[in-house]
Amino acid sequence: MQLPSFLIPLDVSLEKNIILERFKESYPDYAPLIGDDLGVLMDCFVYRLNRYINYINYTIANNYLEFSSGEYLDSLVGLAGLKRFLGTPFIAQLKIKTTQPITLPKGTKFKDNKAHNAYLSQDESIDGEGIVSVELEDGLRDDFETISLEIPHIYISSIEKLTPFTQEKAPESDTDLKKRFLAYLATPSTAGNYKSYEYFSSIPQITQSKIIHRGLGEVEVIYSPKTADALEKLKESLQDKIPLTDQVYYTQATEIPIDLTITLTIKDNSQNTQIIQSVNDNIRGLFASLGIGENITESKIIAGSFVDTLIVNISVNGLKEATPKGILKLENLSILTQTQQTKNTENMGENNA
Repeated sequence: MQLPSFLIPLDVSLEKNIILERFKESYPDYAPLIGDDLGVLMDCFVYRLNRYINYINYTIANNYLEFSSGEYLDSLVGLAGLKRFLGTPFIAQLKIKTTQPITLPKGTKFKDNKAHNAYLSQDESIDGEGIVSVELEDGLRDDFETISLEIPHIYISSIEKLTPFTQEKAPESDTDLKKRFLAYLATPSTAGNYKSYEYFSSIPQITQSKIIHRGLGEVEVIYSPKTADALEKLKESLQDKIPLTDQVYYTQATEIPIDLTITLTIKDNSQNTQIIQSVNDNIRGLFASLGIGENITESKIIAGSFVDTLIVNISVNGLKEATPKGILKLENLSILTQTQQTKNTENMGENNA
């Protein structure tokens, strides 16, 4: 174990002699014997003391960049807002065969029978057969047979794993992280840390916020207010945390109202009410999870609407794209159902999201 020169290891022999001399002050006639009870007890005490001193020295040493490593180094560079690059995800290729054209949204969950999970890398449309990429769950590094969908899809006939999970780029080493940290310290600061602004913008009066660095020393805080005094409270929260070199601009996120119509083609009307309610819950949940500037794809809405085997086709109308400073708000959701012979329309009404 490497230590700075000012951290001195415990001198075990010296410590034992000091304890023995102190003991003789109370028991002057004591003559130490090999293996006597006091000697054994003293050895045990000094052994534990030595281990504890080593632990303290090791912990102190890790507060210095030259001697820091692992989680200690992560915490040290984190003071400057840096994070270790964890490497690229472990990715495998799957071949999926279907009986009908389907769309799987990004994040579709695959699993094996031992609680290992992988997730679809991007939205995929598959007609008959397709090869897709899945990313292994964070924290897992081995190869696993994640070829089962968490939620079975009625139109998928088989899933085959074509390649093992491999990582294109390994995690950043301690040496490389130290070099990047020193390079960061040598670079003049241009604006406060993202994480700091995000943390101090998380106040009860704000629904959500987004931080943008415009350029040298210019930061824009985009926020979605929950109360009338949101801007005032946001400025108060950030007031004494803003670096002297930063100029902060505040922008209220623009709500983009969505009047969405989903048309379901179904085999029959036997489960209309249950189907419509399930689709309504799923789609409203998707919109509620969106952040500022985040979009939702038509394929994801379609995937969230396939809630029953009676559904054979889905169409979506009224979807808009979010702007970088806008947030999609589902104002009205209409869910229509139709069979091949007739149309039966049911509207979830003009409810607010």
